[in-house]
Amino acid sequence: MANSAPIQYEIRGQDLDSVQIAVQHAMSVLRQIPGARDVQSSYELGAPELQVIIDREKAANSLLTPGEVAMALRSAVNGSVLTRFRTGEVEVDVRSILSPRYRSDPSLVTAVEIPNHAGQMITLGDVAHIERTSGPSGINRKDRERLVTVFANVVGRSLGEVQADLDNE
Repeated sequence: MANSAPIQYEIRGQDLDSVQIAVQHAMSVLRQIPGARDVQSSYELGAPELQVIIDREKAANSLLTPGEVAMALRSAVNGSVLTRFRTGEVEVDVRSILSPRYRSDPSLVTAVEIPNHAGQMITLGDVAHIERTSGPSGINRKDRERLVTVFANVVGRSLGEVQADLDNE
């Protein structure tokens, strides 16, 4: 994100949650320094999403691998081709997919059934839980690490004075 603010700190890391914590801390510190104004970050929240966290032990006890759980969920949400319908020279995929209502409601997503190795149907809720989150609208990277820039303007003091206070924190 291009910004002309005189104070700019790049916060990088592999884990977005850790980067977000560091960004919030840096912004909090900057807001306390006299002369630092308009403190912002380049991180923007994206659309709300559902995150599925598979309990590996429960999946194993239900005769499922995490990969099988993920594939079944992917098939339910993105659809899977059941057959192809041909009319003349045009071939059309016939897909099985959950309706939008079932894809966006966590209580309904957990009802998705997954066949295990014994032929039993196991519900997703028996081997995973779902959290409502929001992902980033975009992920900036530098040197293959996630990057968020914290920036601020300077008012009523010199950049050097504000920078010195910030360096002492």
